Formats: sequence, structure tokens, C-alpha cells
Amino acid sequence: MCLLHAQPDLLLSAVQRAQDSRIRYCRGVQPAAPFSEIAAALQNAFEWNVYIPNTITANVECGTVTLKGQVVWNYQRVVAERAARCLAGVVAVFNSITLAPQTSASEVEKQVLAALHRQAVADAKSIHIKTPGGTVTLTGHACSWQSIDDARNAAWAVPGVSEVIDQVMISMPS
Repeated sequence: MCLLHAQPDLLLSAVQRAQDSRIRYCRGVQPAAPFSEIAAALQNAFEWNVYIPNTITANVECGTVTLKGQVVWNYQRVVAERAARCLAGVVAVFNSITLAPQTSASEVEKQVLAALHRQAVADAKSIHIKTPGGTVTLTGHACSWQSIDDARNAAWAVPGVSEVIDQVMISMPS
């Protein structure tokens, strides 16, 4: 097990413990690298990536990486997961990183509506928004997948959004 962004001597002692103990493999899966090497590579990747904040921790066990912590923006969750997935020896990544709410639900709704009108102009009037807490639920209909993607991206672009539930349906013009 490795906690990123811990004190260097704590990380070193965890790496030494992992090296001293026998490496166990889970369910016949043998990672390409020992856990200590995966943990060190992950720490290095996180430290050199300017988009990954110090609030993210990672546990490495049997080639499986579990990410935890809290970030402000969804892209930070995505970047951390991508950084972990591309390392040799990683067989699975569980992303348990949460998003910190930044604004009130009414403010989130206003900002999502404004972003929706900026980005998905064609279908903005037919897409409806509900914002309980930091969760944005999109409902209604759109005439293209691109409009739905634009609406979802517009919702994610607003500070304080921790989850986007997309229930928008395609409607063909008659």
C-alpha cells in the first residue's frame, strides 16, 4: 500500500516493507512490475502532472490502484485516473475521488443554463435542468448526439458540479 504525497520517509518505509515481504498476486494476475515499483511510478507521475492536485491519494495492491481524495474540477479526477491507467503493471483503477461543492444549487443551475445557452444553442430550450446539490440532471430532448454531448460538457464546466446525470433523449425532426 502506498499513499501518495505522504512524507518521503513514510513512503520509503512502505516501499521497503513491500520489498521485504513476499509479493502476493491476486487471482492469478501477475502485474508486470512489483507493487513498490508501481507505487513509485505513480507517485512520480502525480508529482510531475500539474493538473493533479496534492489532495489525491492512491493505494496500490495486487496491481489495483484505488484513487481517493477531493478535487474542485472533474478534469482533475479524469487526469489522475488516466495517469494511473497508463502505468505498466496496473491491472485495474478504482476512482473514488469526489468533487468538492463550490456554490449553491440555485447558482449552479443559473451557471449551467448560461453555459448551455452558450454551447448548445440549437437545443437549449428543449433541455431541462435540475440541480439538487452539486448533481445536475439533464432531461428533455435534443436533435443530435452532439447537442447532448454539448449539454453534458456545459454542465461539467460549471464550478460546484459533482455529478451529471444525462437523461436527454434524441428526437428526430418531423
